[in-house]
Amino acid sequence: MCKLKECPVDGNWTVWAPWTMCSKSCGGGRKSRIRTCSNPEPRYNGRDCVGPAHEEDVCNLAACPVNGGWSSWESWSPCNEICGGGIQRRYRRCSNPTPRNGGSYCKGKAIEVQTCNEEPCRRDGGWSSWSNWTPCSATCGKNIQQTKQRECNNPRPIGGGQRCVGNNIIVRACDVPPCLVGPTQAFASVAGIINGVEFNQTFLADVIIDDDGYARVVAQMNDVPENIGYNLRHLISLISPVYWTSAYESDNAVNGYSLTDGFFQRETQVTYASGEILRMTHSAIGLDQNGVLHLSIIVRGEVPEMPPGTNIILQPYTEDYIQIGPGVIYGQSQRMITINGMRVPYAWNHTITYENQHLRMPFLVQTLRANGINVRYDPQQGTVTFEIGTIMEEGNPSNMCPYGFWLDSTGPYCRDTDECLTTQAQCSHVCQNIPGGYYCTCPRGFRMGRDQRTCSDIDECQSLSRGGSTCEHTEDCQNTLGSYRCHTKCGVGLQRSPNGANCIDINECNDGSHRCSHQCYNSLGSYRCVCQQGYLLDGGYDCVDVDECLQRPCRPHDQECRNLPGRHECVTVCPSGYRISRNDTCEDIDECQNVGTCSSNQICQNTPGSYACTCTQGYRMETVGNYRRCLDINECATIPNICYRNMCRNLQGTYECICPEGMVRLPDRHTCVGRQTPPQQFYKPVICPLGMQHKRGRCMDVDECNLPETRTQICRGICENTDGSYNCLCPMGYRLQTNGISCTDVDECAERSATCHSDQKCFNTKGGYSCVDVSCPRYYSKDPTSDSCIKTCPNDNYACRRLSDTIKYQTLALPKNLPMRIDLIRLVVVKNDNTQHRNSYFNIKDREEAENYCNCRPLPFGIRREGGKGVLYTTKVLDEPKLYRLTVQAQGYTDRNILEYSTEFVIYISVSSYPY
Repeated sequence: MCKLKECPVDGNWTVWAPWTMCSKSCGGGRKSRIRTCSNPEPRYNGRDCVGPAHEEDVCNLAACPVNGGWSSWESWSPCNEICGGGIQRRYRRCSNPTPRNGGSYCKGKAIEVQTCNEEPCRRDGGWSSWSNWTPCSATCGKNIQQTKQRECNNPRPIGGGQRCVGNNIIVRACDVPPCLVGPTQAFASVAGIINGVEFNQTFLADVIIDDDGYARVVAQMNDVPENIGYNLRHLISLISPVYWTSAYESDNAVNGYSLTDGFFQRETQVTYASGEILRMTHSAIGLDQNGVLHLSIIVRGEVPEMPPGTNIILQPYTEDYIQIGPGVIYGQSQRMITINGMRVPYAWNHTITYENQHLRMPFLVQTLRANGINVRYDPQQGTVTFEIGTIMEEGNPSNMCPYGFWLDSTGPYCRDTDECLTTQAQCSHVCQNIPGGYYCTCPRGFRMGRDQRTCSDIDECQSLSRGGSTCEHTEDCQNTLGSYRCHTKCGVGLQRSPNGANCIDINECNDGSHRCSHQCYNSLGSYRCVCQQGYLLDGGYDCVDVDECLQRPCRPHDQECRNLPGRHECVTVCPSGYRISRNDTCEDIDECQNVGTCSSNQICQNTPGSYACTCTQGYRMETVGNYRRCLDINECATIPNICYRNMCRNLQGTYECICPEGMVRLPDRHTCVGRQTPPQQFYKPVICPLGMQHKRGRCMDVDECNLPETRTQICRGICENTDGSYNCLCPMGYRLQTNGISCTDVDECAERSATCHSDQKCFNTKGGYSCVDVSCPRYYSKDPTSDSCIKTCPNDNYACRRLSDTIKYQTLALPKNLPMRIDLIRLVVVKNDNTQHRNSYFNIKDREEAENYCNCRPLPFGIRREGGKGVLYTTKVLDEPKLYRLTVQAQGYTDRNILEYSTEFVIYISVSSYPY
């Protein structure tokens, strides 16, 4: 059999396989399936299967469910309360995303709540009711109190609420009696010697508590003689044991009874500023069954004498008590007595010892205060009454040792420092140590000084001269250091030699005991007085000036005799207008040689003893006050027809004629010649307003201030030209008068616009003021009614007696350019009866000093005697503004030419910068 070729077999698809799982469960997924070309497979060149072997499809096209998600929390809402606790909320939404397609809703809370403003709300407090009064803090004593309270709890303040207003406690004093610790009575026997007088008395004291809380002690001593009673009126220390044991106890302090039960020894010393010392010993032996303290007191020493009529005031004081050891207390006090209005200090100290050594004061230092102190002596009844109030307090400081003590911690105690063993003590002789200090004593014959440190010798001779001397009346007492000696008495003018052995002359001239006014010459047992040349001895001691002028030693026709202390001088006196020549005679003064004697438009003519100012042609003389001046003559107005047709123009010192047109003016300016042009050909003049002038065909301003003929007439001050007119002004320090022309000085002193010191005077000057010295030198005092100084000399002061009796201050204000030989002031010497001294002489004193003051040479002032007065005048033109100060010595003499009174005139003269 032959093998045949296989027939082609075409391939064929298998059945589709199942779809795969959808790629998504929702929202549109994909699924697929496959088939194979194996049913059958293509063989033998058969054809492949036609179509896809893989197929996809969409699946689960339904939308997927979306679960909800929370958004962010919103802000918290505002708190629903402002205080006391509120709530606030915040929200979130299920929107991130919003649930859909059956998705689940958001899990959790969509709202949150929290508390807020939890602080309590403000609430003001309110008071509860008052409680009942508490019991009093004590049943007796001082400053005992009780209280009642309330609380701020009705309601309590919260939340910053205001606390209750007012006090939460009220305190009131309890009406309880004061506590008295100690004896209520005391009995004492007192004996001793005071100021050499022996006495022996007793006293009985009562103790009560007064309204001020002080323990008041009143003690009375009977049968006291006057020589003791008056001197006891300040001795309150005599009953010090009584007021110490019974003092009212305050501030936990204790009195003497609480410490000692009334058994103690007290040594007291009283030291007076005048040196007296009194010592007392007090012995206390306890209280009897009736509560009476028994004492014995021994007194010895000296006190200041206080006779009847002495006014004594005992000042309140304090006593410091210091625990210086077991059973030992030291007390000290500085006190003051007022005797007849004078305060006299004295010191008091004591030492107290007691047996109960285990007891001590609760403080190292306690203070006893005493007031209401009074001691009275009744001489008729013979009784001395003592009265004092005391209180014991904690010291200040209470637990520190005072100065003079050191702290012993074993007690503790304040132990005494012995200053006499250290450099603290400064005694000149003997140092005595006492608790808390020391004191200085002096040997016999010495006295303690006021500093209580230095001893000085007692001059027994002076003391004995006051109280009787152990020296005979024919003997002299010579003081020695610590003692004295008696010697035979020396005669008048003699004294004991330093060794006391003999008498030697007293040189009265050297020791200043003489009474000579000039020279003293010593002699044995005396001295004699001698005068200087030009003086005579009067009364054996005083020298009086010899008036040599009574003998007429000077030329009678041209000299004056001036008597001076101890001498005289002949002064050539020339009449006014003359001066002293080189040969000491009078010659005429040519006043015309001085520039400015006459004004510029005057002619000076010298005459014997004077001069005359005349006016040049065209001027006339006019007198204004004290001044003479030349004024222009207006010839045009005073001389008729002086010019052709009266066409005249006045000029200073002359005039000129105005010639009409057609005529010619001759060189003399007064004559017109020629023929006048007919009137119809005249030119019509231009008329300008007042203050203007026609010039260059127009009206121009006239400068009135610079016109020669009006420059010094229209304004007396400063001229200011204006358009068509002018103004008058005044410099500083002047004021324009109502006439609008003149300037008057402003008186700064009267208008109180100037300020000067108390020793200066306000001097109103022309255009200003100056503060000038008007103080009084040594030995002078100010007269309250005037600007004068009055001399007051101490006894036997010769230098003062030669000074002037008074100094008088004067002022004078002058304008500038005042001419020479102008009288300024007339000075008068006045007697004690206010009448004028006719026999008076004047001269300018200390010219060099006056020239230095004004810085000028020579001084432009002179003085002459006229009718018993001094006339001050100018010697040159005062053309410079200056302040002058010159002193004029004036002396008035009796009819016998004996100097009776002298005065110095201090004159301030000011010259203005302006002639007004």
